[in-house]
Amino acid sequence: MAYLPVGHSHKVIIRILYNIVYAVLLAPFAAVFAAAMPLRLRREFNASWKERLGIYPPQSGDSSLPSVIVRCASLGETKVALRFIQKISGCRFIIAAGTLSARDCARQYLNERDVVFTPVDLYPFVRRFFSVFRPAAVIFVESDLWPEFLFGARDAGTRSILVNGRFSPSSVRLGSKFKKLSREILSLLEAFLVRYDSDTAALAVVGISREKIGVLGNIKYDFGAAPEQTSRVSMGYSDGDFVIVAGSTHLEDEKALAVALGKGIFASRPELKVVVVPRHVERAAQTAAILKAFAPALLSDERSPAPRCLIVDKNGDLEKYYSVASAAFIGGSFGRRGGQEPMTPAFFGKPVIYGPRMSKFADETSRLEAAGGAVKVASASALADVLEMFAGDPAAVAAVGKKAKSAAMADVGAASRAAERLREFIERIPR
Repeated sequence: MAYLPVGHSHKVIIRILYNIVYAVLLAPFAAVFAAAMPLRLRREFNASWKERLGIYPPQSGDSSLPSVIVRCASLGETKVALRFIQKISGCRFIIAAGTLSARDCARQYLNERDVVFTPVDLYPFVRRFFSVFRPAAVIFVESDLWPEFLFGARDAGTRSILVNGRFSPSSVRLGSKFKKLSREILSLLEAFLVRYDSDTAALAVVGISREKIGVLGNIKYDFGAAPEQTSRVSMGYSDGDFVIVAGSTHLEDEKALAVALGKGIFASRPELKVVVVPRHVERAAQTAAILKAFAPALLSDERSPAPRCLIVDKNGDLEKYYSVASAAFIGGSFGRRGGQEPMTPAFFGKPVIYGPRMSKFADETSRLEAAGGAVKVASASALADVLEMFAGDPAAVAAVGKKAKSAAMADVGAASRAAERLREFIERIPR
């Protein structure tokens, strides 16, 4: 398969300018980052640097099966990809992962040779990638769209499609400012399989035809008919405990939670148990310091075999804690970066509580609030009131949790719908 830079003159200019600007910006950043690289990232750097530069091992295997690249920026996108990959046969899927955690997750389900790191998005490295793998198609997951990789796929004669497409309000604003540029880049995709009508509207802003768009629901929230429920006893809790799980928290959320719990509810309700799962678990010590500073009573029994306030310092356990929670507090929602996704605890039938900043998940929060399955709070004081209300009213917890689950069930089947459309897409590829 030849890899030649082709295209209309304005696309060539866009591509050249992008490569120059990206290289100029990347070089000093890479130098500074390499000099002061955090210890936690050195393992990822050591594992990935060759492949980031387009140096991949020679490929072998059944050449009769078309190779399909699935680009996944991080762990979340990889989990989405695995849900539809496992429903499609007749091709070789290769996951191009953006992070070490994404790669490690994918390797639990695919052969090691079928999971690689994505190359740096510059012409020489992307060219090597397509020369080695010679894919028949590329599936981009959610919003992991990189211009040079899109151009590279086109040059290699590789068909491209977006799955579980997600367009945040900030990306819509950016696209509306640079409509022509956005349209030129997005036009390199053959089709768009998106989550919601709002994503269709975002694409319409830059002039993408609705005929190229399919709305399938959010694969990320397609957990299946029944979630995997963890036993409360196995996690150290009883049926009489009121367990509040604060998931994917940042500093601002931890301060708000500590202030809320320190207003009296933690002292007055011995059945109240708290689980805090930092967004980055390596912050566990900092999280503990924040809780101690704003509500010392929270960690007064931290050395106990069963402390009332638990700070989780291990990746991968958040869903387990959501499954045994009485209610969930969404991290990030008091911080400037905005809250994390709220639908996982909703699918477990838990009331969802979050702060004022959830713009990245406007569709999800609108659906939850319309169903009556979520409560939005504006301050730590309001958070304290909501926790007090739920802790004293098990019937309200059950009723709101049931409504949250009803809202979350709308996405069940999204992975199967995506797999069907992708199967048709792959079958149309000339062999």
